[in-house]
Amino acid sequence: MTYQVLIVDDAEINLILFDALVKRMGNSASKTFAEAPKGLAWAQSNDVDLVIVDYMMPELDGIEFISRLRATPGKEDVPVLMITANDQKQIRYRALDAGATDFLTKPVDKVEFIARANNMLLLGASRKALSDRAAWLADEV
Repeated sequence: MTYQVLIVDDAEINLILFDALVKRMGNSASKTFAEAPKGLAWAQSNDVDLVIVDYMMPELDGIEFISRLRATPGKEDVPVLMITANDQKQIRYRALDAGATDFLTKPVDKVEFIARANNMLLLGASRKALSDRAAWLADEV
């Protein structure tokens, strides 16, 4: 199985780095966007297994991005990893309220990035398998 990972960051260097890390995971393909509104539109109309989003971006910050993604039918449970240079608790709390699943602080540790991304992908796959199984059982009854 190949997972689809969406990466949204306004800094080109971060897109290149995160894309390379996702490719290193071996079981994932990535789609990158430097403009949050375009990344959001893509996420709303495509299947995605993990979203990696920067906090500080023009037009649409990471928290607003997550809020709008979560408001999209069928996207309520997609794991979202927020990357931020800001370590303020209030921002993390707001992101959690919006629906962020986990955080990494810049500069991103490569080992931690790969571990957390893999964990989130496996968690999402398990959740989907459980949901599919529950639906199948409901049909059987």
